[in-house]
Amino acid sequence: MAGRPSYAELGRLSRHLRGQVQPSGLQVEPLAASTAHEILTGRRSGPPRWRWIASFVTVLRAAAARSGVNPDSIGTLEEWKAKHEAVCGAHRAARQLAHTGPDTNSMLCNVAPELNVSSVSQQPMIGIADEDQENLKRAAILDLINPVGGEWWGDYHDVVPAWFTTRLRLEAAASLIRTYESGTVPGLLQTREYASAIMRLSLDRASANTRRRRVDVRMRRQKILRWPNQVKLWAIIDEAVLRRRIGDDGTMRRQIEHLIAMAEYPNISIQVLPQDSSMRAASAGPISMIRLPGRHFPDVVYLEQLTSALYLFKPDDVQHYSRVLDSLAIEATSPSSTPALLREILDRD
Repeated sequence: MAGRPSYAELGRLSRHLRGQVQPSGLQVEPLAASTAHEILTGRRSGPPRWRWIASFVTVLRAAAARSGVNPDSIGTLEEWKAKHEAVCGAHRAARQLAHTGPDTNSMLCNVAPELNVSSVSQQPMIGIADEDQENLKRAAILDLINPVGGEWWGDYHDVVPAWFTTRLRLEAAASLIRTYESGTVPGLLQTREYASAIMRLSLDRASANTRRRRVDVRMRRQKILRWPNQVKLWAIIDEAVLRRRIGDDGTMRRQIEHLIAMAEYPNISIQVLPQDSSMRAASAGPISMIRLPGRHFPDVVYLEQLTSALYLFKPDDVQHYSRVLDSLAIEATSPSSTPALLREILDRD
């Protein structure tokens, strides 16, 4: 978002801004390449000090402005300060748990914002069935998520199934969403016209008002792609989806044109999986993986079914589906060549 400055450029810009007083009262400090690298990769025994993060964010905002990007897309110092405090709190809790051992009852019944989520997702709970353990752990993790924009889906409780609100909560707090779609264009990239056609097919017995409100939910979900701290969306779409007619010819044409436009956004990567790819069979349907900010939250795999969905966050499950998505990405078109392929499909059809 800042225009991909190198470590050397960050260092030069930080020296130029050295001594500038930030709103927090701290002064910008020079950023060595090693400092910037540690901040970006998280290769430390604990969270970096706030004064370094504050300098880093300030320099990134300046780099963004020089690249013609809105500095607020990087996020404000206040927003990063809140994230830093949350991570530090989780780190303190993790260290305390390491010394005293986990108290399962307190973790599940009195979930605090400082809780180390990785401990919740990994500690076995004696005397509780495996399925119930997973439900309790998932509930504990969801309690810690603070969705950006609030729980707006409450306005649509009459048309949004309870199992899908978990997806909405995760999306609204995500830093990265990876998705593979084999049946339709991903919901976050659909036009209203295309989404309406999908709803007419999948909800053929529902009222027109219900279908319209479900489309409204889908359109409102897409706002996460435009928020200041934009989620990064990495979508892989089966080529057959783009050649499958949903609605009339005009509907599909405008949907593909929309994909071409969306592919231009820096936080969106779109790939197309060729129809003859062997990975189509190996994927066994659509897959989404949602990553939350901070190392203390596990990635979540989302597998949607016709009337329900599975949410998987066990390390083995996440690792398996991560490898599948990686393999799909290798066989798919590169993001840079996707617009040309989409235009080719438009011209051919």
